[in-house]
Amino acid sequence: MGLNDLLAKNQGDNKQKGNGADNGKSTKGPGRPVEKKEPQVTFTVRGPQSTKTLLLKIQKIKELTEPNKVSQADVIREALELLSKKIKLLEKEKQYAKFLENIK
Repeated sequence: MGLNDLLAKNQGDNKQKGNGADNGKSTKGPGRPVEKKEPQVTFTVRGPQSTKTLLLKIQKIKELTEPNKVSQADVIREALELLSKKIKLLEKEKQYAKFLENIK
């Protein structure tokens, strides 16, 4: 049992199709691999107004300073990636896996 087994599976009708043997790639044309896009999901976050204001400020600054369009999802994704690095998430997942092995 890993960390993913403990997380709630709230995927609705978005079931994975196929047997997963394609490694996330498809071919477009004669043998050219093309990366498949990750499935999109919608979720709602409830919090104080200041959180929404901060999100909008960050999004606007990034749009003004970077050439590409920046979505709120992009801002949230980057923030979560930075947080996972800060708390050393990968190390903690490995530590948790070892813990689970020891209690079996």
